[in-house]
Formats: sequence, structure tokens, C-alpha cells
Amino acid sequence: MIKGGSRVLDIGCGPDQALVRELSYQPSLCPRELVMVEYGKITKPLRAKWAVLHDEFDFTKRWRELDGPFDVITCLEVIEHMQKAHGRKLLKGARELMGPKSTFLLSTPVFSPKVGMARNHIHEYGIDELRQEIERAGLVIEQRFGTFMNAQEAKKTRPEHRAVWEALSTYYSSDVLACFLAPLYPDQARNNLWVLRRD
Repeated sequence: MIKGGSRVLDIGCGPDQALVRELSYQPSLCPRELVMVEYGKITKPLRAKWAVLHDEFDFTKRWRELDGPFDVITCLEVIEHMQKAHGRKLLKGARELMGPKSTFLLSTPVFSPKVGMARNHIHEYGIDELRQEIERAGLVIEQRFGTFMNAQEAKKTRPEHRAVWEALSTYYSSDVLACFLAPLYPDQARNNLWVLRRD
């Protein structure tokens, strides 16, 4: 969903700076500019001529310092580490940095009362709860994909997908197969990727 030559903002790039690493492997996808922001200190910043890092940067308070609009904004596995009020500020700031044709890619776990919340998470959202927060921020949901699904949930998939599962199960583990099917079943997935636009 990131095209070469675009201007990208990565909110919460993390110490591993995964997005700059991934885009560096695929020269055709290299952005014109990748702006990475991270709340913590990054001791080993990765170098790319098109990447700029702002560490020790609280996006919820400082997003106005960034020069929008961005073609693509990513926030991958971050919002669940924030209080709900800070999550609202994150969504608002991201929307303000978007243009009319921008895409906002937001991934986060789906809260499940059966599974509970990960210890290092502050607030995991249910699907309806996050949908309401997204709409409240003035964003529109264009698509939603699952990104991870456990094997138990995968057993509830359509017969034709279960047949593919069985055919590939001698080669791939159930964890890998569950990831293959997850995009088609966001309501059964443990994590979701939300593809958002401005209202």
C-alpha cells in the first residue's frame, strides 16, 4: 500500500525501525521521504537518504511540528500501548496530517475477553469500539483486514479455505496458515489492519 516516490509518516517506528528496513529491501517502493517518529530514544538509527528520524517525540503533543500532508501514514502496533485519551489525540493528529487522497494504515490487536490483553498493553480495542473512535476522529474506514488468526479460529473459515489449509498443512505450520487466511477474516483475527481515509 506504499508506492515508490510517496511521502510517508511512520508513527511509533520502534527501535528496530522496521519500515525503513523493509522499504530499503525493495528499491521500487522507496519513498520520496519517510518521516519516522518514536516516543523513546533510538540508540542505533538506520540510515537512508530518504529517511528522517525524530526520537523522543511525543506525537500526541507535537504532531503540529510535522509538515503535512503525507501520502501514507502508518501506525503499526502502537495505539494499544496508549491510554484511550492519548489514542484519540493520535487519531486526530494523524487525520490533520492527511491530504484528501492520503491513506492511514493502523494496525492493532483486537481485544478478546477470552484471551485477555497482553501485559505490556494499556488498552486493546474491540472492533466496534475502535470503529467509533476512528469515526469520531473524522476518519473513514475504507477496508479492514485480519493480520493474525489462531488455528482454532481458522477452523471456522469457509470450506474452500479449509481445503487449502489441509492441502498446505504438510508444508506450513498452523501459525503460518492462520496468517495466510487472516486477511479474509478480520472479525476472527487477533490483529487487524485498518485502512483509513479522511472524512
